[in-house]
Amino acid sequence: MSVTDVVERLRIANAKLDEARAAAARAIVALSDGAEIFDAVTRTSVWPQVAAARQCAADAAEDVRLGVESMNGAQGFINTYCIGIAGYGLGDSMALDAEDAITPGAAERLAHDDIDRESFSDEEWIARVRRSYPDVDPSAVVRISRDRDGRPVRLEDKTDREGVGHILGKSRIGDFEAMGVPAERVVDLIFAALAYGKIVGYVATDRPVYELEFDGRIHRVAITVINGAIVGANPVPVRRKIRPNRYRFDSPRRRHGR
Repeated sequence: MSVTDVVERLRIANAKLDEARAAAARAIVALSDGAEIFDAVTRTSVWPQVAAARQCAADAAEDVRLGVESMNGAQGFINTYCIGIAGYGLGDSMALDAEDAITPGAAERLAHDDIDRESFSDEEWIARVRRSYPDVDPSAVVRISRDRDGRPVRLEDKTDREGVGHILGKSRIGDFEAMGVPAERVVDLIFAALAYGKIVGYVATDRPVYELEFDGRIHRVAITVINGAIVGANPVPVRRKIRPNRYRFDSPRRRHGR
């Protein structure tokens, strides 16, 4: 088998890891949404089973994130191996950060680019993002911009369980409207929160809550961004108690890096 054949086979293996990471992203969203529902109906419960269930959910989310980190490492080694045997890799950057969904190198290239965001089209912007995120489907991108740190964030139209289909679903839209945000302004609110909102706490498994002034009112919105994509968001009442730390429990697994 020639070196070229080996690299092409490894490219297929790498694509399978991309599929696995996408599945992990959906799992994280489902865990976060499930934890949110569970919290809503058990907030005042003192039963030990409730606390145990919350711990299990937190541990499950952490395990998925650890799995993403391992897949990132595998993709990095595959890319390095290809460079070693063929003199070229599978892309500018194949691994994605499990926590913030962007590698330092990608952030550096995109956040400190010489070309201003407003000076080129969305198509050109997506093309630039795909240099670091080759699995992005341009046809699925509904909107793309940067967060307050200059990192690229996008909203995609994929399924009713993530992205625009999930956020603009009938029940979720009702939640936003109940908080005074009309349906046509929900996406604007989410991007505004990522652009200049302040993280004031966390809800569900580890979804950050952003606070900002929008349309003349103070709003809070919890947003999950995975691999640079906005996969979930929900409004949070300003008076609702939220926890200050990302994780609910300081478990022995987390303290010892497990």
